[in-house]
Amino acid sequence: MNRRFWLWPDCCSTWIVALSIAQAMCCTPRGTTMTREWQTIPSLPESRDLAFGLMLGKEPVVVGGRSDDELVLDTVVKFDADVWAWVQIHRLQTPRAVAAGAKLHDGSLLVTGGYSSFEEDSSEEFVAASTSERFRVDTGSVAQSSLGATYYRRHTVTTLHDGTVLLAGGRDRYRENEPSDVEVYLPETDTWKPTSPLPESRSSHEATLLLDGRVLITGGQDLGNHPMATTLLYDPVSNQWSDSGSLSEARKGHSATLLPNGSVLVAGGVDDSSNYLRSAELFDSASGRWRNVANMPFARSGHGAAPLPDGRILLIGGATGETWRSSVVLSTTVVYDPKTDTWLDGPSLPAARSDALVLWNEESIYVIGGYDENSQPTDTVFRLNR
Repeated sequence: MNRRFWLWPDCCSTWIVALSIAQAMCCTPRGTTMTREWQTIPSLPESRDLAFGLMLGKEPVVVGGRSDDELVLDTVVKFDADVWAWVQIHRLQTPRAVAAGAKLHDGSLLVTGGYSSFEEDSSEEFVAASTSERFRVDTGSVAQSSLGATYYRRHTVTTLHDGTVLLAGGRDRYRENEPSDVEVYLPETDTWKPTSPLPESRSSHEATLLLDGRVLITGGQDLGNHPMATTLLYDPVSNQWSDSGSLSEARKGHSATLLPNGSVLVAGGVDDSSNYLRSAELFDSASGRWRNVANMPFARSGHGAAPLPDGRILLIGGATGETWRSSVVLSTTVVYDPKTDTWLDGPSLPAARSDALVLWNEESIYVIGGYDENSQPTDTVFRLNR
């Protein structure tokens, strides 16, 4: 059984996919391959997918997720380079998978929504979706707050420049509605308050904090699981949403990455016909306009993205194929150079990965967990020097 949460059952036409990938690779000009290589570092304490992660200082932290035996996890672990191992640093009050969270300005961590159980009709199924948890690793302090009347999954959480946190979109408790509700978390009082609602509801979208403090929402899906092309901008000063134009193709499962000049690169994903996308486009935050850029060497979705010190963007792993029914998981990476509008080959992962956590600091990029080539959760971790 395919364990991908956003994707669907596999078929057996892998040779067709492999042929299409080979054709795309040989027919798309690319630059010189990067010379860096990935390193395999100690594995997670257990396999997990659907986890949330962030960097705490220089150390990657993984929060919750789902184990390979379908249990939702309450553990929080970090990689301690001094002992060269993953260590447990906290236990959540409520197990959570498909949660979203952020690091607050005081160093504490905020985790919101998600699933606390995947068992149908379980009394615990919706506990996580209606609550948030804030905790500090150094002091052990814990606080849990309610998220109003809405149940959040597949939403986004963004720490704003003033230290407050914007929660937008998602799907409700019964999967029958995608709320347009937006809430802001006030760290000083540990409370949530409603704010200006989304002009149109969505889930599985991407939220990118721009250099000027606004938040760009791209793509995602509507209640019928149809990918969306519309994009939105939130201005925390005016507390208003505005239309920021449409993508050239409706997409979900894409990446949205901030460039040093303030632009945002949106790449890949799947369209409304479940086709994997090669296309990429750039949002100019100064002009508020979108433009198409060079296509990726071949299509991918469920990939990770990380900025490189020289301003380029590294896309990592994911899945590809003619459609999701014939998908294969990738070990390849590609690098986008915004100065030349070209793609080049990046260093391949030691093993294929999709929907992995991709975290980075000034020194390294980490690829943590996710799905392997058999669509099973994995505990392996890879690291690349930036």
